[in-house]
Amino acid sequence: MTKEEEDAHKYDVDLQPLAEDKRLIVFGDDYTSDQPMALHLKTKWSWSGDTMSVKDQLGETWFSVRGDAWSLSDTKVVYGKDNKPLFVIADKTWWNILDDAQAVFDCRGMEDLKEARNVKKDKTKFMFSVASNLGNTKQTTTVKNSGVKGEMDEMVDIVGKCTFFEQKCAMWRDGDYKSRGTPIAKFMSPVEMQNFFGFKSASGSGTQDFYLTVAPGADIAFCLAFVIAIREMNESYT
Repeated sequence: MTKEEEDAHKYDVDLQPLAEDKRLIVFGDDYTSDQPMALHLKTKWSWSGDTMSVKDQLGETWFSVRGDAWSLSDTKVVYGKDNKPLFVIADKTWWNILDDAQAVFDCRGMEDLKEARNVKKDKTKFMFSVASNLGNTKQTTTVKNSGVKGEMDEMVDIVGKCTFFEQKCAMWRDGDYKSRGTPIAKFMSPVEMQNFFGFKSASGSGTQDFYLTVAPGADIAFCLAFVIAIREMNESYT
């Protein structure tokens, strides 16, 4: 396999429904679908005030990201489908200036935006952190999964090969494409997304748009958190 073929292969993964023993549930069943899901995002991450909405391929809002529009490193509070705080993403340089990894905290059950932003001070709410290599082209985390029914929670290794500059991204559990990991998500362009779902999206098109497409059985909120963390680390390089 040539380098060009290898580069294409690592991003163009085939998203299939996850087997029962490979299901990934981090934020609960409400954020896992048995159908393919595509979250509509923008390359420029267009902000309206201090809120950015994240919609699916049908135009339904699943998440809203709230933070300081003037500070790319500001703590981001992500609200879920119920319009309540779901999780927080914070730059770990907040307590370790040499570490640009992004930490994700659980803020379910909270109602207030200020309370959610301060959750990073409570280490018991820590869920996982996303770290990257130099240049932010490979990302890793380990997350607690409750997706296998009748079994105790397991710790699952997640690997990402994502470059925001080229708008390419793929995610796997239990390894990557070289070690036969299971694909759980990838980026698609508007044209790719249209072909994948078989109809025109309700959410616009153009070079500013791309879609985070999540495999059936994979946690949609977790995949979004992983991608936002990568985007935040990417901004630290620019």
